[in-house]
Amino acid sequence: MFVYEKGRDGTGDSSFPIVKDASQFCVTHAKSSKSNPVARWHICQGTINAVSFSPDGRYMATAGRDGIVL
Repeated sequence: MFVYEKGRDGTGDSSFPIVKDASQFCVTHAKSSKSNPVARWHICQGTINAVSFSPDGRYMATAGRDGIVL
């Protein structure tokens, strides 16, 4: 899942470090501070099937094809 910053033009390098352990949740940030997306969240090994936000917008839940729920 990629995280974008609203209002950023994204002119920098948007590459990310390699995920070392694909079985673990991790967050990586773009190599350039000017890039958009600004972060990549490695949540599950497969595709993300559902994303939901709490009514107040403070929390997010995801469900992956591999059965992982965060």
